[in-house]
Amino acid sequence: EVPRGVSSQQGLNFVLRSVEDQLAATPASTDLLLQRGYLLERLGRSSAAEKAYRELLERVPSHLGALNLLSRFLFSRGEVEAARACGAEAIANHPDDPMSRVNFGNLLYKTGSAHQARPHFELALRGKPGLRSAHAGLAYVFADLGNPERAVWHGRQAFQKNCILPGTYRGELPPIRVLK
Repeated sequence: EVPRGVSSQQGLNFVLRSVEDQLAATPASTDLLLQRGYLLERLGRSSAAEKAYRELLERVPSHLGALNLLSRFLFSRGEVEAARACGAEAIANHPDDPMSRVNFGNLLYKTGSAHQARPHFELALRGKPGLRSAHAGLAYVFADLGNPERAVWHGRQAFQKNCILPGTYRGELPPIRVLK
């Protein structure tokens, strides 16, 4: 637990030290290695985060969390083909995982492939019908594909009761808080 009065950056460093201490005691823990990579990424230590994700994938090539996080990480750096390969690997190894489908659908949509993205969002909803992020993806896809009625319907499913979808900051500089 992070002590009170600690900034988010200090808190992340505190948690990272704790994870690294636990890893020293149990170096085979894939969960801890994944947490370490994620924390390093959040702290802006990109090369160390990528190394942690890749180390985990060397140990467990089909690790769901590592494939998804590495895919999103690579996409954020503009390495679209490498991100696509990681996302496709996550789908191949975990075809029924709704979030892998959403992540891959988002990647396809953001690279201009709305037609290819659509089935991934739809498959995610088959596995988890209320998944807001899949509905959000379909809202954008149907808007692009010229079906405003379905876009509006999925938009309502995605954004009702909560119009803000949180995302992970992936910049190099400290984030600037916009909303309190």
